Amino acid sequence: MKLDLDHLRVVVTAAGAGIGRATAELLADAGARVFVCDIDADSLAAVTGHAGIDGVMADVGDTASVDAFMAAAV
Repeated sequence: MKLDLDHLRVVVTAAGAGIGRATAELLADAGARVFVCDIDADSLAAVTGHAGIDGVMADVGDTASVDAFMAAAV
């Protein structure tokens, strides 16, 4: 199945590893512009090295951090 997600903007949380990272990479490979967050700086740096993925550090358990993440994504 070929996904065509060109021109879509997608946010993925906990994208530093596991399912979050795999999801972010799949979406980017399908053409989406992906913006991610993670609480681990090294994991975040690794995933944002993938073409089409950008992101910031954020803790989704903290409201201010989520607000800053969403503002950066926009």
